[in-house]
Amino acid sequence: MDDKNLLEALVSIKPNLPKHSEIIFSFHGHRLLLGPYLADRVDKVLFLTKRGYLETFEANHQHPPLSFVVGNGVRSDLFFPLSRSEKRKQREELGFSVDNPIIIWMANSRPVKGFHLFKKVIAVLLKKYPNLQILSIGHEPDESISYPNWHQLGKVPNEKLPKYLQIGDFYFFTSLWQEGFGLSLAEAVKCGNFALASNAGGIPDVVSGCPFAELVMEPNSISSWVGTFDKLLTKKSSNTISDEEMRGWLSNWHDYQAWERNYLHALES
Repeated sequence: MDDKNLLEALVSIKPNLPKHSEIIFSFHGHRLLLGPYLADRVDKVLFLTKRGYLETFEANHQHPPLSFVVGNGVRSDLFFPLSRSEKRKQREELGFSVDNPIIIWMANSRPVKGFHLFKKVIAVLLKKYPNLQILSIGHEPDESISYPNWHQLGKVPNEKLPKYLQIGDFYFFTSLWQEGFGLSLAEAVKCGNFALASNAGGIPDVVSGCPFAELVMEPNSISSWVGTFDKLLTKKSSNTISDEEMRGWLSNWHDYQAWERNYLHALES
């Protein structure tokens, strides 16, 4: 699973494995470069998005016999949107304003996750919308951030993530590389956030058809993020979907059980 070095090691001992053994590689990146040696000996490759599979097919001269697009899944019993009243209550309990919009950013401190870009975008947005609240999760403490309405939570245990994602209004997925899927993006949207996401890697496939997300077509441009946020802010303010309808739609979107069925089907086919 998602370890090419281990894959190469297993392929080297394939002749010694029991008869009819298969080597199946579950790939979590976007574009996979195999080379003829691996392509000859790997039986199946499982991809997160169709876009990732197609770009891999285009980039390689030789391919394993079978490929499957299995997607990824998020537990809908943990990551789900709250009703308006529940959301206000949870915000109060966590010490946040119940009326001012909350923007959430969540990733580690690696430059490819775009935190430096996010800081520049927020500097512009706070001039236009000074009542915004910012909540950032997962990165190392940043002493350059001095906004009183910016809360840095640091690393949060996975089981506690939903309660913070559920109080948000907007999620910024500022990845600056070819993402395989973007699991945190799906988690945030399933908790009721309207999301802005880079048009990169497999992300367009992840949010395709989702009424609560917009792609940022020029991810390296501050103005592109600001313009997309303005658009999404208008979209959210005119949203007429009821709490029940939203929860019902999101419970089926990238659901863990659906992913599990896809995965088992690929293993058994």
